[in-house]
Amino acid sequence: MTGSSNARRLRAPVAPANDGQLGMSAATIKAGSSSRGTAPADAFIRAFDRIADEVFGGDPAWLRALRGGGIAHYSELGFPTPRHEDWRFTNLAPIRDAALEPADAAGRATGADVRAARVPGIGSNVLVFVDGFYSPGLSIRSAVPGLRVDRLPVAATGGDGLVRAHLGRVAGPDAHPLVALKSAFWRDGALIVFEAGRKVDEPVHLIFLSTVARAVAPRVLVVGERGSEGSVVESFHGAGDAGAWTNAVTEVSVDDSARVEHTKILLENESSFHTATIQSRLGRDAYFTSHSISLGGLIARNDINTVLAGQNSTSDLNGLYICRGSQLCDHHTIVDHAKANCASHEFYHGILDERSRGVFNGKIFVRRDAQKTDAKQTNRGLLLSDAALIDTKPQLEIFADDVKCTHGATVGRLDREALYYLKARGVNPTEAGRMLTHAFAGEIINKIAFGPLREHIDRFIFEYLDGMPALR
Repeated sequence: MTGSSNARRLRAPVAPANDGQLGMSAATIKAGSSSRGTAPADAFIRAFDRIADEVFGGDPAWLRALRGGGIAHYSELGFPTPRHEDWRFTNLAPIRDAALEPADAAGRATGADVRAARVPGIGSNVLVFVDGFYSPGLSIRSAVPGLRVDRLPVAATGGDGLVRAHLGRVAGPDAHPLVALKSAFWRDGALIVFEAGRKVDEPVHLIFLSTVARAVAPRVLVVGERGSEGSVVESFHGAGDAGAWTNAVTEVSVDDSARVEHTKILLENESSFHTATIQSRLGRDAYFTSHSISLGGLIARNDINTVLAGQNSTSDLNGLYICRGSQLCDHHTIVDHAKANCASHEFYHGILDERSRGVFNGKIFVRRDAQKTDAKQTNRGLLLSDAALIDTKPQLEIFADDVKCTHGATVGRLDREALYYLKARGVNPTEAGRMLTHAFAGEIINKIAFGPLREHIDRFIFEYLDGMPALR
């Protein structure tokens, strides 16, 4: 791949939950008072008013406070629009205007849908959620030493102190408007705990299937206790052609000396919408790795943020997005270096064909006390079509004076010399382009630690690239 600042377009330029009891009705916090909201956006507030008492009335007081805080913050902030800096490249008006009702029950999914979504090599704990609701008949649950897996609402309403200590603390309801909505509306999800001092070799796989044109807000809480090690895979799939909206949030708390790997695979259909936040917080000597593989959805927005809150912690954020047609995929990352002697590495690759668009906005924030920071951010975009666009905005905000921070962004086409080299050795032009594109994607895929998952994604990506118009 060759990079150029004028190759199409290259642009460069979390708070704790309140334990006080808040009223459940949005009306009590002046639902219509926000000057930044819009009339269609008020539909979300009205929907919350309709279901709050009936659906969430039995929640404990602290959980009602979390939901109330979410709808209050949303009422204040309004639905995000391109007028807001963090959303100026991504217009969510089609989501707002669709006015999808919250899903109130699971649609129909089959064993074949689940088998198509399964990752070979993961068979101990596979939890399936259909339209945001847990499906015990389609799931696999097994006892694994050092691992606790539970439904999040069961643990939250059952008085689990661990859930109360972490839920809404890593990703607070005031983070941004969509996190606020997630905090208010979530109904089901998963709790995954890697117990102190234990290593769990096989990942936990969470499968989310969308079957109806509704809005779902699944929530996942992952806790890596002190000295533990484990991994989680979340995959999102669309069954049929339903244009659903998935608005998901995953909180990851990585305690001292723990190691957690998180992989997200987005394969929803191209008429769906997907917005998600993955927020992690690391303790001392902790290690967190995130892999974001995004292929599906008409509009996909991934906010992946991490706080290095303990000394000597390390965060690796990796991403691969492939778009075609009129798809839009947006990755926003924030790496907050809050303590000294921490390292972070970001590598994001985008492949775009036809009229698709990619967005990467990466911010590295180094606080005054975070001396000896080592941070690197790299974003590379590969354009297969003259009509494809990438907007990239790397950012550094550094308030310490003894740091090593770098960022780089390139947008370009397939390397002509590499293409010539392959064609000179008898490889036809189409196959040469496919090989180089697959190699470009493989630089991200090869960072996944669990072998069966890495091989599964690699095979899928290879087949997926065969369907790209520019590579046929």
